[in-house]
Order: sequence, then C-alpha cells, then structure tokens
Amino acid sequence: MGWSQATGLKYITLAFYNSNGGCAGTWPSDEGTILSKVQGLRALGGDVIISSGGWNANDLARRCSDAASLAAVYQAQLDKFGVDHLDLDPEAGDVYNNLEPAIVDRRSAALKILQDSFKARGKTLTVSFTLGVHPVTGFASADLYVLQSAKNAGVEVAIVNPMIMDYYDGVSGNQMGARSVSALQGVFSQLKTLWPGKTDAQYWAMIGATAMIGQNDNPTEVFTLADAQLVRDFAVQQGMGRLAFWSLGRDNGNCAGNTAANWQCSGIVQQQWDFSRIFGNF
Repeated sequence: MGWSQATGLKYITLAFYNSNGGCAGTWPSDEGTILSKVQGLRALGGDVIISSGGWNANDLARRCSDAASLAAVYQAQLDKFGVDHLDLDPEAGDVYNNLEPAIVDRRSAALKILQDSFKARGKTLTVSFTLGVHPVTGFASADLYVLQSAKNAGVEVAIVNPMIMDYYDGVSGNQMGARSVSALQGVFSQLKTLWPGKTDAQYWAMIGATAMIGQNDNPTEVFTLADAQLVRDFAVQQGMGRLAFWSLGRDNGNCAGNTAANWQCSGIVQQQWDFSRIFGNF
C-alpha cells in the first residue's frame, strides 16, 4: 500500500462490516478487493481491525434474532480475514438507533460467545467499543450502558474508544484539540467508576481516541493539524491505548476550504498523509 510505504504505518481499521438486510454481513465494497489489500498490508508487517456499526448502520445486532447467530456471523468474517480484533461502533442514528438496550444486550451476549470460542481454540479475541462522547460530560447514559452491558455479560473490554468529533455544542469549533482532551478526561473518570480497582495507568491504557480529521460534519468544527499534535502529545503523556482518525482517504488537502465533510479530503490546507505522520508518532 502506498500509504504504508510513504508513512511507515501498518495498522488500519476496516469499516464497516454490517447487515446485508438479514442476519448476514457485507462490506460497502468488494470483499475480495479488501482481502487482497489486507494481504498486501500484512506483507509489509501490518494488520487490521474489523469494525461493525457506524452512523445509521444496518447493524447485525439488529438483524440477527439471537446472540448465537450474531456471534456466528462475526466469527465467520474474523476467520476469513484471520483477524483477532473486533471493534463495535454502535450509534443512535436518525434511522437506526443501535443503542437500543435489547440490541446492546444481544451484541454483548454474542461477544461473550465469541471470546469464549476464541479461548477454546487457545486464542484471544480483542474487543473494543467506539462510542460518541461530549467534551464536558463524557459518555451519555446510552453509551455508558454499552459498556455496562458488556461488563454484565462477562465481555473482556480491551479498549474504550471515544469519537472525538462532531460535538455540535456551539463552542468546540476552533478548539477541537483542547475540547477532545477534556472529553478523554471525562471518560477516564467514568471508567474508574465502571471498572473500579485499576491503577490510573491501567485506565488510560484502556482509552483510545478517534478524531475526524479536518472538516467535521458540523460546519463550524475543524480538527486541525495543531489539534492533532495536541491530542497526540496528551495520548503519549497519559499512555493511552490507541490513537486513530476517520478516515484514511481524507488525509490530504485536495479540497482545502470546503466547509462540508468529504470522505475524499480533509477540507483544510495540508500535505498528503500529514495527519498519519502526526498520529504515527504516538
């Protein structure tokens, strides 16, 4: 991959694997092409995470009627790609609310089945949750319930990954880095309550962050290169577990000045792969 060769980075998340309309999954583009690119990345020493969910996702946890069938769909895809890390990104979209408690609990039960299946084969399935966050209050109650449900089901949660983006609060627009640090500090406090008994370093190691680089969906919010450096430095200082951004195809300056989020460019003045290089120093 040109990106990996140019930046030296080797790890990406594949998003999103969701329902094809029933209790079976599909990718937004050709699966064979994705597999080929994954093989190319692995040849460079890299690897991938499979992610399911996203805004208004036709979520598998919604379409599968029970935890066992849901787990089987996840398992088949993880096996096909040879992946041992599954990320879940449940969101309350305006079409599909995948934070509904029944859906959340079905997903949690399936993840427990999956982790037990991996253990039976002498392997470990790493599970992470990507969730919306607020700069002041951290996770909302519905997002916190995702973590509580997983805990209740006996799921081992490795990474809690707040989406430091799209705050829509009227004040974060020109200070996305600082507001994102505030959001992460709020999550840190919430995790201490949810999983008591760990050290501060262990809580920070459980926390990730995913920024939307450049122009966010809210026209007033722009995550700049300086914001990326601020968040990167904070993540290093605290020993956070993950730092990522949405999305790889946006890491270029091909549409500088655009005030609408575009999946092909960041909307700001930058060189290709600037954000990758900043976050790559994490």
